[in-house]
Amino acid sequence: MNSLRYLALMSNNPDKVHELRTLLRDVPLDVRSYKDVIGEPLDVVEDGETYAENALKKVLAPPERSDTIYLSDDSGMEVTALDSAPGIYSARYAGVGCSYADNCRKVIGAMRGKTDRSARFLCVLALRFPDPEHFPPQTVTGIVEGEILSDWEEGEGFGYDPVFVPSGYDRPFSAFSEQEKNAISHRGKALVQAKALLLQYLQRVSSPPHL
Repeated sequence: MNSLRYLALMSNNPDKVHELRTLLRDVPLDVRSYKDVIGEPLDVVEDGETYAENALKKVLAPPERSDTIYLSDDSGMEVTALDSAPGIYSARYAGVGCSYADNCRKVIGAMRGKTDRSARFLCVLALRFPDPEHFPPQTVTGIVEGEILSDWEEGEGFGYDPVFVPSGYDRPFSAFSEQEKNAISHRGKALVQAKALLLQYLQRVSSPPHL
């Protein structure tokens, strides 16, 4: 019997942790934030040049634990007319310590006069297993296409959800129910792949060796 117990989510963002825990509710592990498992907040400088580099930095930061699988997320919004900005800087687009509303406001301002409103959300998830020699870290990617609203009403919403309308819909992500958003979002798509890897790993470590 293996000693696996936790799936630790490498994020200090409670909204992201909540979304990930909801998407991972059917995984047979105790899904918790990194802080809840380790006892201290995650402290990693996200200075990678790509989503994958940042996701891997976070997942590789903590010490190896035989009872824990680590999962990290790096995601952002890429706007075509802004040369794919804010991209990997999405969380701090309006400056260090900025709010969701600050970031949305800056994007709307930067898009004034732009006719091409196309954009996309991109999410890279990284997984780190307790036995890296046999199960090296892996990444998966999810993308959802859409466009930026020309205006918005400031209010509640996770990240850039209030200003992003996914393709085929007439309302922003912030107007979706949690279930509706998770079914088509970049993070939801990436989690489908990540869960497949998790379940494959769990099956392999729980199966007795063939003699």
